[in-house]
Amino acid sequence: MSLLSCQKDKEVECNNAPFNKLFKSALVNEVEDEFTMDTQIHGYYFKLSQNAKVCKIGYQSFKEVASSNYHFSIVDSSSGKTIFIQSQTFSPNETSYMIPDNSVNLEKNKTYLIKRKITDYGQYISNTIGRVAIDFQNGINFPLNNGIITITGGHFYDGDFNKNLFPYIDLQFE
Repeated sequence: MSLLSCQKDKEVECNNAPFNKLFKSALVNEVEDEFTMDTQIHGYYFKLSQNAKVCKIGYQSFKEVASSNYHFSIVDSSSGKTIFIQSQTFSPNETSYMIPDNSVNLEKNKTYLIKRKITDYGQYISNTIGRVAIDFQNGINFPLNNGIITITGGHFYDGDFNKNLFPYIDLQFE
């Protein structure tokens, strides 16, 4: 398990990158792509249809906290065990990527939670916003699936399952 990292944007080819297409496919009807939701924790629950190794994790920082570390973790939802934790800064201008320091192997048909947390956001909680797909009017039609990944719901605060939004955290696999 890694605790801290400054490793960023190394040239790594990932063969299985289904998240971006899944996120774009969610943007239908009233679902918007916005920077919003001022909470320290943004995450989503997901399952995989096959075993996979995490290749990299993409995120875009909010401009006001571009120099602050975001702390990412992946938790096995059934056991509550954290199987990955690592921190780094991200670009405020576009999605940039974190390469895991150690292998992160995920098993098919298990539910996981990937989340980011920011604790150094200055004096304004509004600096904790992030990029999300959001529809507070009608909600998002979970589950969402593309390739090997299925997202079953959003996660905000500490334990809040959310059907109205989920964050842009680009999980890519080898």
